[in-house]
Amino acid sequence: MFLPLIYKIVQWFLVILLCNNDLIQNITTAVTVIVEPRNVLQTAKTEVFVNCTTSPVEDAQIIWNKGEENIPSYSEGTKDEVYVLPNNTLYLKSLKKKEAGTYPCNAFLTLEKLFQTVVIEVAFLQKLNSIDPVKVLQGYVAEIVCEEPVGKPQPKVKWLYNGATISPDNPNIDSSSWTLRIKKTMLSDAGNYTCVAFNSVAERTAEAKLTVVVVGDVDVSPISNSIKEGESATFKCESKSDPPLNVKWKRDIETCSTTDNSQSVCKVTKEDVIPSDRVIISGGTLSIKNASVKDEGIYLCETELSTQISSAKVQLNVFELMKVDKSLHNEIQTCDRLRQNNTKITCHFRGDGKYSIQWTRLSPNAILNSNMKVVNDSIYISELKFEDMGQFKCEAVGEYNNATAYVNFIVYEHPQFIISPKNITAYIGEPAWVHCQGKGFPKPRVYILRGKKDGGSLNNSYFVQLPNDTFYIKSLKKEYDGEYFCWLIEQYGSISDTFSITVLEKEVNTGKGSPMGRTVGIAVGCAGVYILLVIGLMIYCRARRARLFKKGKLVEVDGEPLAEDHLLGASDIPLVSIEKLIFNYENLQEIIVLGYGKFGKVFKAYAKGICEEGTDTLVAVKVFEETPVNNVLSAFNKETEDLMQFQNSYVVRLLGLVRESPFCIITEYSELGDLKEYLQTNKNTSSSARLHMCTCIAKGMSYLATLHYVHRDLAARNCILFSQNEVKVSFLSLCNTTYKDDYYLLNNLLAPVRWLAPESIRENIYNEKTDVWSFSVTMWEIFSSEVQPFYGVSNEEVVNRIGKDLQLTIPSNCPKTLYKIMTRCWLVNAFDRPTFDELLSLMAEISH
Repeated sequence: MFLPLIYKIVQWFLVILLCNNDLIQNITTAVTVIVEPRNVLQTAKTEVFVNCTTSPVEDAQIIWNKGEENIPSYSEGTKDEVYVLPNNTLYLKSLKKKEAGTYPCNAFLTLEKLFQTVVIEVAFLQKLNSIDPVKVLQGYVAEIVCEEPVGKPQPKVKWLYNGATISPDNPNIDSSSWTLRIKKTMLSDAGNYTCVAFNSVAERTAEAKLTVVVVGDVDVSPISNSIKEGESATFKCESKSDPPLNVKWKRDIETCSTTDNSQSVCKVTKEDVIPSDRVIISGGTLSIKNASVKDEGIYLCETELSTQISSAKVQLNVFELMKVDKSLHNEIQTCDRLRQNNTKITCHFRGDGKYSIQWTRLSPNAILNSNMKVVNDSIYISELKFEDMGQFKCEAVGEYNNATAYVNFIVYEHPQFIISPKNITAYIGEPAWVHCQGKGFPKPRVYILRGKKDGGSLNNSYFVQLPNDTFYIKSLKKEYDGEYFCWLIEQYGSISDTFSITVLEKEVNTGKGSPMGRTVGIAVGCAGVYILLVIGLMIYCRARRARLFKKGKLVEVDGEPLAEDHLLGASDIPLVSIEKLIFNYENLQEIIVLGYGKFGKVFKAYAKGICEEGTDTLVAVKVFEETPVNNVLSAFNKETEDLMQFQNSYVVRLLGLVRESPFCIITEYSELGDLKEYLQTNKNTSSSARLHMCTCIAKGMSYLATLHYVHRDLAARNCILFSQNEVKVSFLSLCNTTYKDDYYLLNNLLAPVRWLAPESIRENIYNEKTDVWSFSVTMWEIFSSEVQPFYGVSNEEVVNRIGKDLQLTIPSNCPKTLYKIMTRCWLVNAFDRPTFDELLSLMAEISH
């Protein structure tokens, strides 16, 4: 069925072929495209010609292209760098790297497309990398590595020795590869070697120096050196190799560890000596300056080449100078008179060589008591008495130097109850008294805390503490019901006892003549008489205290009156005043931490509603972070009592108290910050403004003096600047961070020694006249641009020289009349110094 159809298709195809002779010719003849050359490798910036023809047909359409772009044909005035000439030749005017690649030559015939390609590459040869000098021991294998560069055609290598080609027939040298290898070096092999890389377009070279070393020993001098701590030592090391090798200093380090069976295992390792400001290595010389005990040991001078190491050892001995052993020595040593009848005071020193210790008593007198006996580094005391306390000096006299230490020996008595608190049972609305009295030395302070099951917080707001340490509750409430603790707390110990308060509902009154009515009447009458007696006693105590101040029989310690019998006054702050100051910690918005004081951080904050409802007030918050059953609670209550008394325009006001953990004291603050910070950033402050600042501080201190309060830390850092150059005295004492450089550990306590009077440093005396000394230093701060008083002088020197041959000089912009006032405040005899009232009069004359 399909045969007739196939026959007709063949007939039509033959007719078409007979009608087109050219097509018949193309089909019957084999056509090829010829590209010459097929590969081009030329240097850059040269002409390139590539022919393209077809055979046997010569009239085919020829098109050159690279990638998807056709190469343009030549035209007169063309600016193209690559084009096709009229004879179909591909032409590159100046070969560039970007023009390299594959170019197809395409021949288009009637029914088909034929092509052939040419690959054009740029010939090049990269530079050789430099070759490091090679040192090798005589008789050892030497290898000089030349890194093969990238190039087209692929480069080859040859080696030169001192400019001459190395013979390939030399059996000791293999120069056939990029690594020249000398199997067994001889002295004659030393010299300059050249690596030559070459191909058809370029030649590159790199030089390498080969040094053949004859190994030798290492000489050091001296072999051993013994010096004192703080002196210098020098060791010289020289390599005897030819030529000399570079030397390296190392040190033997011994490390020990304990095994499972408690045996000590030690091993010695070598570590490089690291140069520093003290340890200097120059050539082969090792110098150690200002040597310490840690520098003592064995040092090694080494030369190393291949596997050959030459070394020599030296020994450095450092004799430790006599010094106080701070890990063992206690500057404050205490003893409980009731628990230890016999004790000893000890100084601890360390150092090499023999030494003896000499003891001296500095205060209260220079004579050892009859019950004291010196034995080596200790004073043994029998039948301990309060008179034995004082400051002692121990001096170690050694072979190389002397060292001095101090001991502040304190005798105390642990607190004891004289009257323990009793359980109280009373009715709502009735008054109550808690009798809780103790003894000890120093006299303990008495505190009432609520039991843990009732919240664990301090609830002194329930009570008014009377001078005899009786606590008075004006009116019992049902919520006062619970367990309480009475704490006796002093600096060296504490003790507590528990009691309970049971508050009953009142019974119905059955008549005026009933027993209950008579009982209540008697109780109220007794309470009234008792309160009158207490008020009278308080008035008497205040009057007596004022008389003692005038007679000099009462001094200030930490702002607290301390009489000759060492009895501390008790708190008589009205309950109403405390209640008004109680503030919620959650209403404080911390801005920034100002620093850290003795008991915790001090931060700047906004206190919401502390002065006016709904208004944020800028304040300083002093946090007491330790547990309430130690000295923190005592300090918190003491500072609260003091600040509540202060009502003066030149002393910061107490704005609030947080009486639950964390305990906080909140005082007024200013955006201008403390006076020291302000003056350091405002050095152009006028002299009149500075004098006004001094006057403000003097007014504040004069007010505090009338209250018999001693500041103990008066300085520009503890004064707050408000608007119009108004300054107020504050009590922040940021001794642990921000202004830690202004404090020094004196008798185991941080003290601002650069501001303290000599008697405060040496005898621990503080009063108005010592504050006058500090005020004068503060005036010097205000008029000076120095970082701190006696800047550049160590704290130890200040302690030893103050009041003797060390005094602040007049600041450049300070009036001479004001400096004369300063020098009067620095008189060694405290009685000759002016009071703050006298200072105000003298400063007023300068202002006028």
